[in-house]
Amino acid sequence: MESHQVRGDNFSGAVSLVTHLWELGHRRIAVVSPQKHYTHRERIKGYRFALMDHDVKVPEGYEVLQEQGDDYLGPLNRSLDRDDKPTALFVTAPNLLGGIIGLLREKQMHIPQDLSVVTFDDTYASLPEGFREFFTSVNQPGKLMGSMAVELLFQHLRNPEMEYQEIVLPGKLSVRQSTRVLSTP
Repeated sequence: MESHQVRGDNFSGAVSLVTHLWELGHRRIAVVSPQKHYTHRERIKGYRFALMDHDVKVPEGYEVLQEQGDDYLGPLNRSLDRDDKPTALFVTAPNLLGGIIGLLREKQMHIPQDLSVVTFDDTYASLPEGFREFFTSVNQPGKLMGSMAVELLFQHLRNPEMEYQEIVLPGKLSVRQSTRVLSTP
């Protein structure tokens, strides 16, 4: 490691979100994610780990992994048209929620009645009216991460020989209106 790092625990946060869906009875859980950043790759790993931990094999088409500039709504639309369509969706990047909400409106699907949806850090997303503090999410302590990073910087300036540190902070699961108990899996 060539620098100090203060970051959220993306892997464990993803495991928490998928486990929450599992506990509500969801067995068909899809994921929508960019995959260009380490953050999202860790979240995808957490998703896969949580499903593997419950002996669930992810069906083809349930992982909508967006490369930079790729369309994610087309593949998601196809997965929602399947006979074995997902009952829940894990969105690793809150900036994708606006497009997903639009697609669900076009399909006349409602959250959580037709599809439970979870995400990360929804407070940073630009969401349509009525969706503020709606999504079940893992929210990471952004202010704490920032203050710890500044403190590490000052410590390093005072002691340039200081070993580089990595600090990983857990997020907090906030259960809100976007998930529901699935009565028939």
